[in-house]
Amino acid sequence: MSTRYKITNVRCEQPGDGFDMLLLVGEVTYETDNGETFVLSLSECDGMPTIYKTSKSIFGNLITQDYSEEVDDFIVYTSRDYDRFLKNTANPLFQAMHYLIYIVQADWAESKKFIEETRGKFVDELTIPEIRTKL
Repeated sequence: MSTRYKITNVRCEQPGDGFDMLLLVGEVTYETDNGETFVLSLSECDGMPTIYKTSKSIFGNLITQDYSEEVDDFIVYTSRDYDRFLKNTANPLFQAMHYLIYIVQADWAESKKFIEETRGKFVDELTIPEIRTKL
């Protein structure tokens, strides 16, 4: 049986005014069905994603673009778009990452509603809408 991931905390923000570059940041804290906790964070800059897996929040670092904690050591996905991600459905974190990507990409009102409806649930129980692959 594969590990299940329960959504325990979710944050999403678009820092700045968006005129220089479009930066979107999201973070989801998951608890596995055996009690372990980890955090997936997404920084999407002008449509180019970088996803991190850490033991604690790096949300503040990503919002301020402060990489002093060597966050690059925790990258689990980076690319010019999401094409490669969508082809790797065998990745054990695929559903957890898909959820994170969706909440960052969705319209803010839709994202907020989806977060409220899904917090506390296991990600494998959800139907997550499609994500866009390119900006």
